[in-house]
Amino acid sequence: IGFALRGGMGEIRSELGSPLASGGGVMVADGSNLLLQQCVMAGNGHASVDVGGAIYVQGVGSRVDLVDCVVHTNFTRITGGGIAVVDGAHLQVESSTITGNSSNEGHGGASGLTVGTGASATLHESILWGNGAVDLGSPAVFGSGSVVASYSDIGGGFAGVGNQDASPGFRNIPMQDYRLLVSSPCLDAGDPNSAPDVDGSVSDQGVSEDYSMGAGGFTTYCDSKVNSSGCQADIFWTGTPSFSGPDDFHLGCNEMINANFGVLMWGGNLASIPYMNATLCVQPPVSRKRIQFTAGTAMSGGADCSGTLHSAFSQPYMVGRLLFPGDQVYAQYWYRDPNHTDGTGISLSNAVSFTVTP
Repeated sequence: IGFALRGGMGEIRSELGSPLASGGGVMVADGSNLLLQQCVMAGNGHASVDVGGAIYVQGVGSRVDLVDCVVHTNFTRITGGGIAVVDGAHLQVESSTITGNSSNEGHGGASGLTVGTGASATLHESILWGNGAVDLGSPAVFGSGSVVASYSDIGGGFAGVGNQDASPGFRNIPMQDYRLLVSSPCLDAGDPNSAPDVDGSVSDQGVSEDYSMGAGGFTTYCDSKVNSSGCQADIFWTGTPSFSGPDDFHLGCNEMINANFGVLMWGGNLASIPYMNATLCVQPPVSRKRIQFTAGTAMSGGADCSGTLHSAFSQPYMVGRLLFPGDQVYAQYWYRDPNHTDGTGISLSNAVSFTVTP
């Protein structure tokens, strides 16, 4: 309950007939069951996962319940950029939003949700919209399972009571705020038999209230630059930026160019400034952590996306930089990319904003 999961790389599975990297963020198989509530799954999969960028559910008896969650900007090389349910498994989606995910649809797959032969999915009061060109489907080799949807907004349309196919009217897609505008057709469009919203109105489709991303109110924003190896570096975090809790807060970044140098930049205001064919997402003046080595594969093995950085953002560091509970922080990684064809020699990650907590 109440966490964000980002940067997952999946694992190799063979149950679909050939070895495939599956389950970028979440893997549920072999009769397991998992409840995910008030969670965010974003930036999983990337170029390393074939099926189920954020969530992969496999096998008879396996089940995932997705409640009040947002699944966005995940990617796979074949299908199920957001979620894949296969091989007799079941997915239950309640009051959740699945959007902005992508797949290589040239293989006949779907960018949002894939339900394979023998598998099933039920969507209720949810949004499955704005995922590549195909929101719901399955490549022929996986077959098609059973889908039941009601009071949901589904791209391409889907038969069922209360369903619609309409732009949901998200508040701010570039800032990854998937709450609903007051003009959204998904407001008050939920099941009239469900419990009313806190304002007494009919429930909505999707996640309309402010969802939890864990203490610190984390939000990723801005697009990372595609580096010379075809990857987009993805910022992530662990722990909590707290003054009184465990001193465990770190920022990190995956899918950077290996065997080079990078640095975490941060400041008190967001920005969107063109910078060396990338976007500087932190308003100058910026503070910088110490320069670090991205490691990964040795450069003798060639350039790839195995580089990663981890930067402690400790309580003494925050005190020394005059940060206090309630302060908003915006952070982004800069790193060397000497082989980039644009000649700049650098790349930038996406960015994250968070609030320092007491």
